[in-house]
Amino acid sequence: MKPNQSTKFLVIISLCSIYLVINGQGKISRKNRIKDVSSNHIQNSNSQADTLGKEYLFKDTVDRSINLSSFKGKFVFVDIWYSGCGFCISANRALKTVHEKMMSENIVFLSVSVDINKEKWLTSITENAKPSKLNPWAGKYCPAPGTVILYTGGTGSNNDFLKKYDPDNYYPKLLFFDPSGKLISDHPPRPDNIPDDQPEKLINFLLDYVTSKQ
Repeated sequence: MKPNQSTKFLVIISLCSIYLVINGQGKISRKNRIKDVSSNHIQNSNSQADTLGKEYLFKDTVDRSINLSSFKGKFVFVDIWYSGCGFCISANRALKTVHEKMMSENIVFLSVSVDINKEKWLTSITENAKPSKLNPWAGKYCPAPGTVILYTGGTGSNNDFLKKYDPDNYYPKLLFFDPSGKLISDHPPRPDNIPDDQPEKLINFLLDYVTSKQ
């Protein structure tokens, strides 16, 4: 290609690129951006800072302080949500199937609410609770029996754990840690994804790790 032809070609390519960006076609999709974030976390998961060894504290339903480091020795699956999040409701429902299938495995499931208001959180996880002005979503987030149910104790998204593992405040946020407390994935398969809607995809993903350690 001659120099003049090359210059014209580069100008055309540049103009096309500008057009795509202006029209939004050159932007990274939210889905792909989340995948990129996941890859970065997994690549850095060998650092001590990326483990549950730190003092990450939450509160349970009877106001006891729970340190996430107490779950080391087991695989840990974390579902982070808040009252009023519709996708959190669908994820919670699908996770019940996953929990039932994994009950005999060396894994613990944590339900972590970002709610600041304790009463709102408690009514959200109480079966048959009546909707109210405070919480129109009462009873919509009841996790499977055996799930460890926690909330931030009123700190909300300012909780140290959430600032570390969900800085962009995407919900529901699913996390998966190995028995040493290292992060395996901050974007495991969503069990309620449409059109997949297949909890089995997440079950197989978890079993690949859990059974390989047996």
